[in-house]
Amino acid sequence: VAGLALEMKSEFLCLRSFQSGNIGTMVRQNIIDPVRNSGLELGFTMVFSYSEKIEHTVIPLLRLYPGLMAGLTLCDIWSGDVLVDECKVLMLINEDPFFNEADFLEKLNRCFQASSGRKSSNLSFFAEKFGYEPRLHNINEIAQFGKSLVNPEDFEQLMKIVDGIKSPDGENCVEFRLRHSTSGENWMRLEFTKILDSNKTVRRVVGRMVNVDGQKKNIAELQTKAESDSLTGLLNHRAAADRISEFLLDCESDGLCALFVIDIDCFKEINDKFGHFEGDLVLDSAAKIMKELFRASDVVGRIGGDEFIVLMKNLPAKETARAKAEALCKRVRAIRSSDGRRLGITVSAGVAFSHVGAGFEQLYKEADAALYE
Repeated sequence: VAGLALEMKSEFLCLRSFQSGNIGTMVRQNIIDPVRNSGLELGFTMVFSYSEKIEHTVIPLLRLYPGLMAGLTLCDIWSGDVLVDECKVLMLINEDPFFNEADFLEKLNRCFQASSGRKSSNLSFFAEKFGYEPRLHNINEIAQFGKSLVNPEDFEQLMKIVDGIKSPDGENCVEFRLRHSTSGENWMRLEFTKILDSNKTVRRVVGRMVNVDGQKKNIAELQTKAESDSLTGLLNHRAAADRISEFLLDCESDGLCALFVIDIDCFKEINDKFGHFEGDLVLDSAAKIMKELFRASDVVGRIGGDEFIVLMKNLPAKETARAKAEALCKRVRAIRSSDGRRLGITVSAGVAFSHVGAGFEQLYKEADAALYE
């Protein structure tokens, strides 16, 4: 019933009855109605969040069960003595303590199946969204569940939030990448509100998980455009400088890095002799060579004009950087024009190696000076 209600844009909130006691998401803490207590129910009360479809589904049942009443009302949601929200709900009430609850729920389930067009109430929409069937977990089991489905880079932050759920304070929102069985990973946002009792003890948590993958990808795309050089696709001057500065601040003092400042020789003459189209082609070709030669973890950017910058991280020895510079010069000499002519392109490279206390500006000055030696 709860699963099929969701298919009809509704949510099963609670059931209180003489036969079943209290079942559902909002019971026992006077959350729905703070005036009534959560003690023994002599009749039958069932509450759903309102949707037009669920209203039309329930109305025919009233004729089958004399004494069953239905009504719409606004439901107050409380946290202790604080009103935190309200929502429109549909309530089903029968005051007879011997109301045939099992028979009613069976007919209700059949009506929901007919109205939703689904035979099963196994939360199939969840499987469609995430690629696997829903599972119920004790809060202490979430760590094991998370390791198999949450991106390892986000797992620690997620568990920090989960561990703090029982505390009345702390964060109530976290974003993480959740693995899908067929479509890779989706960014999800978990938001929740803690419901406290009069002793400020967390009694229940009400929350939701929202797919924010599209939003995240749009932001990432905008950030990439803002950080990219429009001609070559490399990092632009500011983005490259920021990333290099950040890495040098965070890296260990004994880690060897090399900063390259690379300049295409006599580039103005290439533009004057062959035209700006060919000049742009040379810049793009040189950028592609750098992408291929250097590692994905290295920082490669275009400073402007015919000048490029590269930070090689965590080198085993200085000879590695020298060999990379020689390979770059060799590859660039092979660049051809759009019609296949050799252009005789050469490059110069200045290299500075990291040392204690040297930030980006210092290494850049040293590499730039080495460029003209």
